[in-house]
Amino acid sequence: MTYGPYLAILIDLLGQGEELMKLESLDAPEDQKLDAIVNILSHTAGNVKTVRDWITEFFASLSKVQRSAEELPPEAREGYLRFRAMNFKVNAFSDTIVVSAGLMKDPLLGSAKSGEVLHSALMAVSSVSLAALAAGIPLRAGIDVAPGLDIGDVEVYGPALVRAHRLESKQADYPRAAIGDGLMRFLDWLEQQVDPKPWTGYSAERAKACRALICQAPDDGSLMLHVLSSEVMKLPNHHELPPKVLSWAEAELARHQEANSAALVARYERLIQYFAVSGYPPSTPVS
Repeated sequence: MTYGPYLAILIDLLGQGEELMKLESLDAPEDQKLDAIVNILSHTAGNVKTVRDWITEFFASLSKVQRSAEELPPEAREGYLRFRAMNFKVNAFSDTIVVSAGLMKDPLLGSAKSGEVLHSALMAVSSVSLAALAAGIPLRAGIDVAPGLDIGDVEVYGPALVRAHRLESKQADYPRAAIGDGLMRFLDWLEQQVDPKPWTGYSAERAKACRALICQAPDDGSLMLHVLSSEVMKLPNHHELPPKVLSWAEAELARHQEANSAALVARYERLIQYFAVSGYPPSTPVS
């Protein structure tokens, strides 16, 4: 087991509990019951399976060696292979997914690899969150860095996970990823690191790139993942997603307004406000 600084990301699919409980009180004619069950499961188990697959595949791809080490000079091979071995841990249970990764200094790479791991993770969560919203699957997350211990093949235990859980459950509130103080302090630390050659200056550069993926929420001023940042929009086909998300969010807002659900109305108003401030105004003004 390894103890040290860990990145912990806790992702929750919203609305699952309410939908699942409909299965217990399903009131439909016998010849329509199967269709009703399938419809509920497609929006619960189906969505959970979809997001799990996206996240698992995304983080697995981040750890793959994209270039043959044999093509590199012998003196560069070990460093490259150590740099690419990110080893993200993904642990899924029910409608919750936890992603974690150690951010300990490497004897050969210094803190350069930690900076790369952190930036890759923020980009991955940004991409998956935006794609999920475009598909009508609202996600909420907490992301932080703190001490942790890997007590299993896919588990991290300690303050890192506690912090991520508190951010998701107590601060995020609407579909967004809340960023913790521990992560921001880790970026401060990264900026001060002196990396060994040939990685000189890489930690500070990655810290800067991470900051570009974080913004202050327009509604409460807290730190959140900036899924509409210019870097995320440069990913393939991602520029097509914001209008789809906005259209879905406006439909959800109207649905909850009609149902007089004040808490859910407030959530979608806040999400739409973030899109408006980021350059994607709603088709109709939010009251």
